Formats: sequence, structure tokens, C-alpha cells
Amino acid sequence: MRDSYTYLIIGGGIAGVGAAEAIRSRDRDGTIAILSAEPYRLYSRVLLPRYVRGEIERDRMFLRKEGDYQKERIDFLPNTKVLFVNTEKAEVGLSDHKTIGYKKLLIASGGDIAPSNLDGYDEYVYRLQTLDDADRLRERFRAKKFEFPIVIGGSFIALEFLSLCAAYNVKARVLFRSKHFFSRIAGPHGGEFMRRLFMDHGFEVIAEDEVEDAAEGEGYLHITTRRLGAYDHDAVFSAVGLKRNSDFLAGTKVELGTGVKTNEFLETAAPAVFAAGDVAEYFDPLFEKHRIVGNWANAFLQGKLAGLNMTGDHLALRVVSSYSTTHFGHAISALGDCSDTDGSFEKADFQKSTYERYFFQKDRLIGAVLINRNDVRAHAARLIETRSPLGEYRRAFGHAAFDIHKIPVVESI
Repeated sequence: MRDSYTYLIIGGGIAGVGAAEAIRSRDRDGTIAILSAEPYRLYSRVLLPRYVRGEIERDRMFLRKEGDYQKERIDFLPNTKVLFVNTEKAEVGLSDHKTIGYKKLLIASGGDIAPSNLDGYDEYVYRLQTLDDADRLRERFRAKKFEFPIVIGGSFIALEFLSLCAAYNVKARVLFRSKHFFSRIAGPHGGEFMRRLFMDHGFEVIAEDEVEDAAEGEGYLHITTRRLGAYDHDAVFSAVGLKRNSDFLAGTKVELGTGVKTNEFLETAAPAVFAAGDVAEYFDPLFEKHRIVGNWANAFLQGKLAGLNMTGDHLALRVVSSYSTTHFGHAISALGDCSDTDGSFEKADFQKSTYERYFFQKDRLIGAVLINRNDVRAHAARLIETRSPLGEYRRAFGHAAFDIHKIPVVESI
């Protein structure tokens, strides 16, 4: 480890490694270091559920070999915790009381599971954020240690947990505080679609409730909820969201919101400091507002673009973010901005097992949630990307038989 680097990167995930490799492709001489809080070289978080299900072996999780960093002359420093950043002195302070200087700094520190009132019951609580989490889950599932777990949360991570339970033929209960599952991106029809899906697979669904208290029993955790529900479970699968890792930036010129705020070039308010990945709250020129998009593909793209900009490029992040997954035989996609800022429309066909929700801003489409509608996914993305005007077609979304392909893509917008 050097005392100072040309490029210093906090975070050893896909955004950080992607940035380091992009930097090296442009600057063959500058020194580069990656500070990683985890002990492992880059591995695929996307493959964690497949690893838990036993579909792939552990060694296939790793995306870089031991010598890959050395080959590119990148210093990879695992088990390295950052305590503070001093943007005035251009240095980073570590938990071992050492400091490292930098000329350019990238914040790609991601996030950790948000605190909850189940903290302290580590024997019973399981997460799916890291490789260590996946190791623990895989061992317990394969040893048939779970009899009746409870899944806490109503998001994609909760869906991953339920899919794992189904793969191992484990019945479970799912509990979330919102009116229905996927409440942040789906309307009531989408919530009903998911409720039916879970019930068909033998899961019990409890909506509009949350954990109030917990107490340890003999081999189980006794959970009391806000609505006075009382449940005993041998395991809790926590899917309660992330807290962005940015505390070490307190007192700096870096602007903090939910994450680390940047412009469309992934530059923060502090000179020579950039941010990328799950921690970045970047200005999205497509939707003209700051957003956090926490998925693997977007983190890779942001990391690469940030790395290029750190070497002198001035490239704006302008892309239709997307996330796609398949569970219980259903293809689920979320495109663009699904925050319902200016109205939305949803429709479901329960017989055909399809669901669509479209989000609007004035005269254009800005987002879509699709279940088993891969046939319209690409066209919806193009309409969002080109900011094509909808005109009279916006009202047509309310017709059950309306085909979105009828809306022309206007490339010049």
C-alpha cells in the first residue's frame, strides 16, 4: 500500500472494480487502489440466489482471479474500513489509523442492510447481501434447518427469499408494512397479482403490518407486530432495504441526501470526488431529477463512466435504467422512473398472468413495470429514452386491448 494514489476507490464491488479497469484502459501510468470492506475479490451479487439454490458452485461466484488486479497494476486492499474522508487535504482515514492521499477519489461504497428492531437476534436473522450471507443460507437450507421462516419486506429481495423457500420446499410467511407487495412500483392490481402468486405457492401473506418487538424462545423467535399479531418462527429472512454507506463523508463538501449526490457526470460537490453504484444519488437528465438506481447493471455502467470521467472525459450518464428477474415462472421488469410523479395506469389479466403499469410525466412515458410482457419491454424503453410525445395515445393506455407499439418513437426529441 502506498501513501498516496492517483486514483483511490472506496468500494470493491462492480462499480469500484469497473471504474478501476476503465481508468487503467485510459491511464497506463497512474497509480490505482481499491479499498474494500469485504475480504473477497469481486464476486457476483446477482448470482447469490443461484448459489444458495445450489445451481452453481462457490468458485464460479468470483468474477476476477487472484492475479487480475496485479496484472492491471491495481492495488486491491481487502478488509479495509474507511473512517473518514478529508476533501480539503485530499486524504482518506482508515480504521488502522493510517491515511492515504489521492488526486481523484471515487465513492463506490454501496450500502448495508438498514437497522431494524430485529438487530441483536443474529442467530435467527438471515440476509442476502454478501457472499457470507449466501454461505450461511445455503448451508442451513441444505441441512434442512428451516421449518417455517418469516420473510420481512415487500421488495425484490423479499421475492428472492420466497423463491429460495420454494426451491427447497419450505413454507413461509411474508409480512410487509404497505398495503400490498411491490407497493413502490406496482398498483393495487399488481399487488393482487403477487398475492395470488404467493398464495398459489403456499405462502401466507400479511399486509399493512410490521414487527414491533421480538423475544427469543427455545429454538425460535417470538415476534409481536404493530397490529398485535404474534408469530413464532425459527428464522427471519430480512429484506428491509439498504442504508447507504456514506457516514465517513460527514463534514466534507460532498452533498449527502439519501445517498451521495452527484451531477450527471457523477461528480460530487467536492473537487476531484466522484460517486457511482448503489451509493450514488445522481442527477438523471432523462427525468431531470436526482435518483438512486440500485442494481448490478446500472452500478457497472456508472462505475465505468465514472472511471473514464476521472481520467478527463466528460460523459453524462443518460440511460434508461432497468431491472429484470424471473421468479415462479414469471418475468418481471421495471424500467425508467417508476415513482408515479404525474400519474400512472395499470392493468392486469389474471387469466393470462400478465400485468402492466405505465408512469407518465406530462406528455411522455417515463417508466413501466411489466410482468410477462417482454414483448413490449424494448418499445417501452425506446419511448422513455427518446422522450417521445404520447399525444392522444396517453388516454389510450386505459383500453385493455391497446397495443403500445402503435406509439411512434420520435428520435429527434
